[in-house]
Amino acid sequence: MNLIEYSSSIQAFKELSAGRIDVYAEILPIGNYTIKQNFITGLDVIGQRFFPDTNKEDQIRLAARKDWPILTSILEKGMDAISPDELMKISAKWGAEMNSDFNVGLTSEEKNWLSENNNVKVSAIRGITPYIVIDKDGNVSGIAEDYMKLISNRLNIQLEWVNNNQFNEAIEQLKTGEVQILPTISPSKERLKDFFLTDNYTSGVYMIFAREDSPNISELDGLVGKKLVL
Repeated sequence: MNLIEYSSSIQAFKELSAGRIDVYAEILPIGNYTIKQNFITGLDVIGQRFFPDTNKEDQIRLAARKDWPILTSILEKGMDAISPDELMKISAKWGAEMNSDFNVGLTSEEKNWLSENNNVKVSAIRGITPYIVIDKDGNVSGIAEDYMKLISNRLNIQLEWVNNNQFNEAIEQLKTGEVQILPTISPSKERLKDFFLTDNYTSGVYMIFAREDSPNISELDGLVGKKLVL
């Protein structure tokens, strides 16, 4: 690499936008704010974290007087009272996206595990729109895809979607380790034996659909003698 020094972030970002340099490293909120305030275009984040361990120098904290230890305790209690959503709203107000793992709270063990398992395969099952939508070219979208994208951005991991025609096929691939995540599954005793299931991120109920001129059916007895499709 050829290292070039600039007097300010604004100058470096402008040189990057003009194509006179190839890469510029900056703290993410500072970089986003500088780009938006100076209307600099044509730039993208290619890696949110690529430096080696810097002894937490990239973590922004509060400092208090050394002879006032009680103030530190008070400040930390006040910080705990601020929700992640409130902090993100402050970030959005100033046009500065915060670091993706700022509020995740991963342990050192979890961070080390992610560093060794950064690419994750996710099952995409046909026929369960709008949770999973697969177009003719095999591209995946839908509620589950958007949700997984948010998670991957927060954790800085790469997702690889694996298309499955049948739900049972996806179940078998999860059992054999061909995929690591199935994002659209409801709990059952059998599944709880075979897999770890997270808390639910969305919910839905089964409904009965009929023609508009059909009588209302308020209980199962009302289906007696009717033709049903499953």
